[in-house]
Amino acid sequence: MVLHRPDEEWTEPGSFRVVDVAGESVIVVRGEDGALRAHLNLCRHRGAQLLCGEGVVRGAIRCPYHAWAYALDGSLVASPFVEPADVPKRPNACTPSPSTPGRVRVRESHAGRRTLAEQLGGAIERVERYPLAGLRAAKTLRYDVAANWK
Repeated sequence: MVLHRPDEEWTEPGSFRVVDVAGESVIVVRGEDGALRAHLNLCRHRGAQLLCGEGVVRGAIRCPYHAWAYALDGSLVASPFVEPADVPKRPNACTPSPSTPGRVRVRESHAGRRTLAEQLGGAIERVERYPLAGLRAAKTLRYDVAANWK
């Protein structure tokens, strides 16, 4: 996906728009250094959506779930209530894509992704012997639980 006229639409640091790229939510944002970047629109802690629509971010992009904060360049700047040793060591979910003057290129990369069968490993073979298609519900229980959404 190529976004044209980004210099007219993202004029100040923190200007952003959330776009859909091949079914993935992506944030296009102008950084403090003036560069445009594209990041996956999810928190690397619990996968919550970081932003919606368009507007201007003041300061940091903050996750609404546990308040993890990301700089406009995508780097993690705060992870409240989590010890530094417990922060996942994987790359930021806010992964930048390269841009050129006047354009932002957002590419979906499948490098390193595995199929569902590869992810499940031997689980498929282990459950094949069970007649899952023939199973029927014998009883349904419904009840309310007093719990919050977290």
